[in-house]
Amino acid sequence: MDPTPKTEPVAVGGDVLPAVLPIAENLLPPFAPTRDQPWLTITGIADGMVCFTFTENNTVAPRTAHLTVLGQSISITQPGNGPNLTGSAILPGGQFQFTDAPPPGRTPPASAPPLFPASPWCRLAR
Repeated sequence: MDPTPKTEPVAVGGDVLPAVLPIAENLLPPFAPTRDQPWLTITGIADGMVCFTFTENNTVAPRTAHLTVLGQSISITQPGNGPNLTGSAILPGGQFQFTDAPPPGRTPPASAPPLFPASPWCRLAR
C-alpha cells in the first residue's frame, strides 16, 4: 500500500486510495479501513480500492484526517478556506487595493477587488 499523504481541495468531494489488495479481495472486518475525523467518510471498498468523501472545509485553518488501512495511516489534508491576499497596492489618495485569491478548489469571486479609503487613524505608505 502507498502511504503517500493526499491533499484534497477545499470544496466537498471524493477520492480513492490506490489499490491496496488484488481486485478479487475485499477489506472486511476486522480489517476494514477506519477514519479519525467526522468530515472524512469511507464510502466503499471495492476492487481492492478504498473510496472516501469529505465535506467542505469552512474553516480558515487547514485540516488533516487519517485513513488507516491494514495498519498503515494515510494523511488526508484540506487547505484552509481563508483569504489569500495578493496583488496589493497603495493607490493615489491613500486607497489600499488587494486581490483575494480563492483557496484551491474554489471559484474566484466575480466582483472587482475591494478598495479601502485612507482614514485619519490608518496611514499606508510605500
